Amino acid sequence: MSFFSSWSSSAAEYDEQPAWQLAGWASIQLSRDDRLRLINFPAAITDVVRQAIYASWPKGIDGEKDLSDWGAGCWEFKLGGYPWEGQGSEAVPSKQMMCEILQELSRYGWHIAVATDLSKKEYDKDTLIMRAGPPVYREVFAVTFNEWDKMRLIDAPNEDVHNAYLSAAHLWPQGIQDAKEKDGSYQFKLRGNPWATSDGMEVVHARVLAMHIIAKFDALGYELMTTMDMNSGYGDSGDSACE
Repeated sequence: MSFFSSWSSSAAEYDEQPAWQLAGWASIQLSRDDRLRLINFPAAITDVVRQAIYASWPKGIDGEKDLSDWGAGCWEFKLGGYPWEGQGSEAVPSKQMMCEILQELSRYGWHIAVATDLSKKEYDKDTLIMRAGPPVYREVFAVTFNEWDKMRLIDAPNEDVHNAYLSAAHLWPQGIQDAKEKDGSYQFKLRGNPWATSDGMEVVHARVLAMHIIAKFDALGYELMTTMDMNSGYGDSGDSACE
């Protein structure tokens, strides 16, 4: 479900555009376990994303396909490996790749409007709706909630962010089972099952923990950029990108 409120009078501008042409709006679709599609982006952005993938995804690109005949201009990358399964040695690098893509798109004036679930198929993933605007340099990092009881900080830009994450995690009422560096991230294994519990109190505490994480980053000047489900398996229950 999506909720809308009143905004500026842009309806006339929209109505004047030809069918399937929508200037200033685009989207990123994560498809299957290994596809990334760019929809309605300017052609020049294809190479921006291509270079971001090569810079951040160890398994590179297996192939590309022009799907413009589907309408609205669509370009598909077939990535090496299975980044959207969200498990094993690919779990963290896939998030690092998304951080790099979002960071580069911001530099070229493309910013997230919303991440939304447009599919009810099993193992579906969110779609990012992007909006054109002024170029902005962002430092993008991520927090992921994994399996039933783990959370990871990925690509923290500095020690202050790392310490804020540590401070928030230690507020978990049931305590921490384990903490370690893992595949380029810092992972906590929490006691209990915060992401898969039916216990009402634990459900509430998990939401409070998420609020503490956001609040501590906000106090350092980092805002929540988006939250999205970018995995087809159970590996991650959700991802948050901050900048």
